[in-house]
Amino acid sequence: MKKILAGVVIFGLLLITFFYVFSRTSEIFDENRAEKLLLSPANESISYEIDDKDTVEDLIEELNKGKQTSNHLKKNLKKPDYIAKVMFGRTNGTTFQLWTNRSQVVFLVDGTFYELNQKQSNSFQRQLKEAIQKS
Repeated sequence: MKKILAGVVIFGLLLITFFYVFSRTSEIFDENRAEKLLLSPANESISYEIDDKDTVEDLIEELNKGKQTSNHLKKNLKKPDYIAKVMFGRTNGTTFQLWTNRSQVVFLVDGTFYELNQKQSNSFQRQLKEAIQKS
């Protein structure tokens, strides 16, 4: 009886570990369902709507490369450069805050900070600048 109980406990722990690791490695945004990206700069009264599906997918693909980081960034971050929203339809979307005027791009989604490395940040900033100029 003890062996069966121990087996069930070990199986349960393995299952919980699997789902925990899976949730930590999953994508932040679903780039395949994304239809548009809305950006509202914090210091301007205008907003940008990027609705070219390929461009939106490329930008979100870069953001999905972000690594979760600790909340130590809270102290160093001021007002976000953009309040952004990834739209998955007319009314469905995920809102996040985006800081781009740094050496590395940082964004906050659902209370969790993510950070791109230097190479990814440069690529994202270049793509974002081009997308804003097109819109």
